[in-house]
Amino acid sequence: MVISFTIFFLAGLLGLLMRYMGIGNLSIDYKYILHAHSHTALLGFGFIFIIGTFVFLLFPRSIYHRAYKRLLFVHLTLTILMGLSFLYQGYGPISITFSTLMLLVSYMISHYILKDYKNVKNQLSNPMIPLSIFWYLLSTIPLWGMGPVMVLLGRDHPLYFLTIQLFLHLQFNGWFTFAVIGLLIFYVQSRNIKYDLSRYGFYTLILSLFLTFCLNISAAIPHRLYFLLNSAGVILQLIAFIIILRPLLPGIIRTKSSQNPRWISWIFGAGIVSLLLKVIIQTLVAVPEYAIASYTIRNYTVGFIHLLMIGSCFMTVAGLLLKTGFLPTNKYSKWGWIFFTIAYIISEIILFAQATLTWMPGSYFPSYNTVIFWISTLYPLGIGLILIGLFYRTTPVNKEVVL
Repeated sequence: MVISFTIFFLAGLLGLLMRYMGIGNLSIDYKYILHAHSHTALLGFGFIFIIGTFVFLLFPRSIYHRAYKRLLFVHLTLTILMGLSFLYQGYGPISITFSTLMLLVSYMISHYILKDYKNVKNQLSNPMIPLSIFWYLLSTIPLWGMGPVMVLLGRDHPLYFLTIQLFLHLQFNGWFTFAVIGLLIFYVQSRNIKYDLSRYGFYTLILSLFLTFCLNISAAIPHRLYFLLNSAGVILQLIAFIIILRPLLPGIIRTKSSQNPRWISWIFGAGIVSLLLKVIIQTLVAVPEYAIASYTIRNYTVGFIHLLMIGSCFMTVAGLLLKTGFLPTNKYSKWGWIFFTIAYIISEIILFAQATLTWMPGSYFPSYNTVIFWISTLYPLGIGLILIGLFYRTTPVNKEVVL
């Protein structure tokens, strides 16, 4: 957790630096900061945070703990070196080398996770966890093809765009989404609440994952067929989430602990609401006009990525870790989470408002760049306090959910 939050803090500083460039001037290339921020947040923080949750929540008695510690430390080192190299040269030999080494290390970690999960109780009734690892591994395949595509066809070719989008699609809608649902199922089942994952909902969600990629195809190759397939995909996704979450959410609500401070429920609730909003927003793009706006207006894209990564993934899983005591709840952590949540909610409102105003001719958000910058300062402030809180743990880890 210390490693993951350290990387998240660095990613937050890079994000703040990007916001500053909207109101000030820096000699560094904006795209270099963007690449450093996105790669550090996604391949660094996101991967280690979810993997760490798997290790500590699912199988704390793993015989591979020593291997996890070593590999995660190597992953941290490579993440920092990768981020610095992106700041130095953007996509180049050095940054690509460190990114490649990170992928190889992540493959080794994934191997141990899949071996460990075979020993988890109820693992057969919760296939979301191993499938999320499968989506992660599958998402990295396009990364290996980016180089050859760029050399042979160039960066302006639609196939180059689609390789990047396939990676992001499988990361956000596959790896992270399936991992979050799997952890929610585990949490409920570990509290002796009966929950059986619907096979119909499970396979419908998988089918929707493939069909919703057609939105990205339509951005590169506009055709009515791709819009129709995406519309079918988002509707199937909505149906799948209703089938899976409708019996799951009451079980989550019933596990409310009197020992947890109320603010933890707000963190967890913000994550669950974000997960539901993700599905609702994606359902809206069943309408072709909304679909086009979703990938042509940048702030819609940025707002949605933050909604999925920060809200539905990070805050939902963090809520579980706070509820079970794996993350501390001391005063530093409390105020860190409060600042972080305020930054997340307000910045999401501003991003979607600015995007909507951009869509409406003649409308604008006054002082947008200045406002979003100062709100964004709360991100590294909040993460920094949470990180300090990890070093000032005063309560023992609550292992009541550990199998």
